Amino acid sequence: MLEKKPDYPLRFAIKGMIPKNRLREEILARRLFIYPGAFHPHFKQGLPQFMEQDPNDINEEFDYGKMVERRHNYKVIFESDPNDLPEEFADVERDIDHTIGDPIALEKKTHTTPRSNTR
Repeated sequence: MLEKKPDYPLRFAIKGMIPKNRLREEILARRLFIYPGAFHPHFKQGLPQFMEQDPNDINEEFDYGKMVERRHNYKVIFESDPNDLPEEFADVERDIDHTIGDPIALEKKTHTTPRSNTR
């Protein structure tokens, strides 16, 4: 189906967001323009051309790993799988909070004042 109608999933999703009435098909026909590929002909109106973006490297974004002496500023506070840790975090200090997965009902109340019988 995607080979015959590549714009169908997007058109179907947008159609589901429009109010269900008699004008629905007319609104789609007049106002929805889907162009295949990364470029469209509306650049003269100032609309940007959307192209595939380069993936961001989180290590470069936070300046991590370039200077070894700055690694002490970072801590691992949660890890989903301690047995499968990425190699970038092999020498980083761990300060794991083991109460993250506990149910809320088991948490201890910290910001309450005890009731007193005096008024």
